[in-house]
Amino acid sequence: MLFYMLVLLLANQISISLCLPASSQDESQQCSQLPSIKNPRKCCDIPPVFSNENFGFCNLTDNFQKNTTNGLPDCTKQLCIFKTLKLIKDEDRIDRDALSHFMDVWAEANPDFASIVRIGKPRCLEKQIPETHEHCEINQFVSCIATVATIVCPKWIIKDECTSLKNHSDRCAKYFLH
Repeated sequence: MLFYMLVLLLANQISISLCLPASSQDESQQCSQLPSIKNPRKCCDIPPVFSNENFGFCNLTDNFQKNTTNGLPDCTKQLCIFKTLKLIKDEDRIDRDALSHFMDVWAEANPDFASIVRIGKPRCLEKQIPETHEHCEINQFVSCIATVATIVCPKWIIKDECTSLKNHSDRCAKYFLH
């Protein structure tokens, strides 16, 4: 659950335009920013992706340290988790084959959430997302897959502010998923 919190916090802070295909300007602009939600992790009942041991080994907790320039977690923390799971090559590059396999194994263990992997792999892993000086490759991937998870969440928890996030996802999925 901790990873999902991290993922949704990233998605909440980064525009989905990183992965949003070009479409009708007005509607896609409305869909390019997720609604502001205090605690987005409570909106989708997604199983953990990484273990508590991974987080503990890399000193990641609920109060992860954010980079003060862009609000994202320091890439070194996520890099640690990816290295621990052997999902990195050349010191800091995502090993796309290893991560693809990791995603497949997770989807097999969590079949209700396989759509996240089915849609997320071509959009976030197979397609090269351009890096910026503010976002490392891992943060780019995590942000993109978090957006996919938000858009296609199969187990919404509809209460409080989650309704606006679900409505946004329902309305904007047609632009994101075509």
